[in-house]
Amino acid sequence: MWDSHSTPEQFDALVKATVDQKAPINYTVFKDGNHMYTWSVAYNIEGIRDWLFSQTKEK
Repeated sequence: MWDSHSTPEQFDALVKATVDQKAPINYTVFKDGNHMYTWSVAYNIEGIRDWLFSQTKEK
């Protein structure tokens, strides 16, 4: 569970730890978050945003 009030540096460290574990970032839970609030937090985390935009539909 990630804290939605983390700094960009803290989010970068969380992303790096997840990538180092070879775990895809396709689901993240934010402490005290809800659907209407957390999308803007997640979108501003570079590693999650990069993952999101790297997805493609297979033919």
